[in-house]
Amino acid sequence: MRFLKTTPEFDIAHLIRDLAWDTRKCPGLVVDVGGGDGSIAAALVRKFPSVKCIVQDVASPTCTASVPDAWKDRLQFQCHNMFTEQPVQSADVYFFRSTFHDWSDKYAIQILRNLIPALKNGVRIIANEVCIPTPNTSLISGSAVVHFTYKFQRGYDLTMKQLFNSKERSAQEWMDLFAAADNRFSLERIISSPGSILAVIEGKR
Repeated sequence: MRFLKTTPEFDIAHLIRDLAWDTRKCPGLVVDVGGGDGSIAAALVRKFPSVKCIVQDVASPTCTASVPDAWKDRLQFQCHNMFTEQPVQSADVYFFRSTFHDWSDKYAIQILRNLIPALKNGVRIIANEVCIPTPNTSLISGSAVVHFTYKFQRGYDLTMKQLFNSKERSAQEWMDLFAAADNRFSLERIISSPGSILAVIEGKR
């Protein structure tokens, strides 16, 4: 399924626009949990000069990925398993992209709870994931582009169920997931640009 993420609907430009860190408060330290090759973190560092990123993933060549000299002090790689306690304390943002849809609620809640010992007040937890709109709302009754997006999301949901016994989530399911992990979590906003498969789902504690 990796090839799907090279399509325009998954373009990182949607994420950059929906984060809106050029007009909202820009974080200092972002931890990209399960960040793979660091392509998202690199885009954030390139776009937002005040941002520093730590990219975490399980032990692999990714953890020793080379970083351009100009970013040595702003982009780091760290070996970490998200099913263990988060080692980076007091970051401004803990970021996940296409992570929670791989896991049923039981395991997604565990991933969120493993962050808790590291969290400071006001921290943001951002998931760049599918958010399936409620049927018969304006979100899916307008343009052909939105209809295509909705159909793709539903197809993706079925695929995740078949392959991983997991799912894509609606706004209510995202709210329930955060609440089940910790009653101090609140879901602050969900933003999705037209033409994007993924939404920015932002929680806070």
